[in-house]
Amino acid sequence: MKKLACLYKIQHNIHFTATCDELPPIANGSINYTSDVVPRPRGTVAIYSCDDDFFLVGNTDRNTCQETSGHASFSDQRAPICVPESGCCYKLCSHYLNVTSKDG
Repeated sequence: MKKLACLYKIQHNIHFTATCDELPPIANGSINYTSDVVPRPRGTVAIYSCDDDFFLVGNTDRNTCQETSGHASFSDQRAPICVPESGCCYKLCSHYLNVTSKDG
């Protein structure tokens, strides 16, 4: 009896999508992501917030995981800081810095 060998050609279209690593944590605050998948897929938005009695100072824009030339990173690597309300006169901070209170 002859053995028949069947050859199957399996073709896979594999597309590797670049992902973003977690951003470093911020003191007295947290980062929430729009995706629970880790590492973060392209398009994930990182949203900074501060603990009670702290103001968000610095770059308060949302960071988005973006891909450039096959490498992904969040749109802005500069993290804001959370400053105690007692250590930041709100009028002074809001005038010279980009400050967001917990109310937005």
